[in-house]
Amino acid sequence: MVLFVLTLILAILGVAALFRLRGNPRAGDLIALCFGLLITAYLAEALLAAAAKPRGFWPAFVRAVNYDTRSRTALVQELRSRGENAAPQVIPSAFIVTDGLRYGQKEYGPLLPLAGPSLTTTVFCNEYGEWVTYRSDERGFRNPPGLHSLSLVDIVVLGDSFAHGQCVPEGDDISAFLRHQGWSTVNLGTSGKGPLLSLASFAEYAVPLRPSVVLWVFFEGNDLEDLRHEKRSELLMRYLDPSFSQGLSQRQDEIDARLADYVNSALDQKLRKIERRKRTHSPLHRLGRFLSLHRLEQLFTRPRPRPLVRARAEHLDPLFGKILRSVQQQTESWGGRVLFVYLSRGEPSHLEPWLREEVFAAVDRLGIPIVDFHQILAEHRDVLSLFPLRLRRHYNSEGYSLLSQAISERLDHDPNIYAALTRNVLARRPWVKVEPEAHDRRSTDPQIED
Repeated sequence: MVLFVLTLILAILGVAALFRLRGNPRAGDLIALCFGLLITAYLAEALLAAAAKPRGFWPAFVRAVNYDTRSRTALVQELRSRGENAAPQVIPSAFIVTDGLRYGQKEYGPLLPLAGPSLTTTVFCNEYGEWVTYRSDERGFRNPPGLHSLSLVDIVVLGDSFAHGQCVPEGDDISAFLRHQGWSTVNLGTSGKGPLLSLASFAEYAVPLRPSVVLWVFFEGNDLEDLRHEKRSELLMRYLDPSFSQGLSQRQDEIDARLADYVNSALDQKLRKIERRKRTHSPLHRLGRFLSLHRLEQLFTRPRPRPLVRARAEHLDPLFGKILRSVQQQTESWGGRVLFVYLSRGEPSHLEPWLREEVFAAVDRLGIPIVDFHQILAEHRDVLSLFPLRLRRHYNSEGYSLLSQAISERLDHDPNIYAALTRNVLARRPWVKVEPEAHDRRSTDPQIED
């Protein structure tokens, strides 16, 4: 490409010189035009190079917010160099293609982990400008330690990254808010989970806890698409049988060993790639790429990916209703209740209105109460203020706080849900009389601090 650019410049100047020799008075204008085009091209190349930053870098820059540009791999390596047991976030949906984690130690049978490694500093994500990390619990989820051993659990949270508390600091996610309200809450949400992976998490970790309330967090942006992907897994489809289990709570050492192999191999591959890039991308090499207008060339010549067209079924997949019904029946078998939380990023909606109505209808047919956060966002006067750097990604701390308040109000005012919760209150404090009309759960239920 360098030779091409140099040849192009020489050719243009040669033509211009030829016109000049022939006494053409416009030759000077032609030379000025050629140099103007070249300067414009290199300015565009410089802008493309500057734009090659993380998505939130420039919005943070405009707002004078420091943005940590370190990669997840670099931060993991830095933490490990200090002696910390650190790992990047593990997304269970990555194991669907192989129908389980079949990597590493071959003597193990099929295994599909539903969380990351346990008791590990997890490098989560960066949407604010700073990397968020947390220490996983004894099952690999984002909880304080010891919650899986409680004899009485009020609430279990199921869902994807929004349930996980994507990119907000410790204490600002839904589960932490509910704990501060006095409810013992176990978060089983993990980024990338759709309905079947949430059903699997329920079967493996929620059923043994027998919570009073199961909080099903549904995000309209990808949950139905995730379901189309997840149902290709024979292993996940087996969770429609309530008696099926991988026995994951008894296999934590095995899970951690397999995930260690998986994570360490992935990190080694990334580090080798970084080293190769360092060796090949010398200052002279980078100068050559700039002079050759490499980024500008890629902008025009790189094959453009086909636009993502999400398949739209004529109706909501019946499997969605079956999954919810299975969770509801098992939860109600021990006197618990399910609360459905519908999330969006506000308008415009990710789902067609008719499909959103079908989701609500499927939940209504089961008699499951709904928290419609989409409607709350639609009525908010400045919805972008609920997202980090005003980018529609995951909610910021204010967004999660607003969502958690809406959930808490429904827990308080739905008589069936509140009745289920107060059974745990009375079990802890049998001498306490709880009045449905005027209750103060903070005075009767011990708080679990993050």
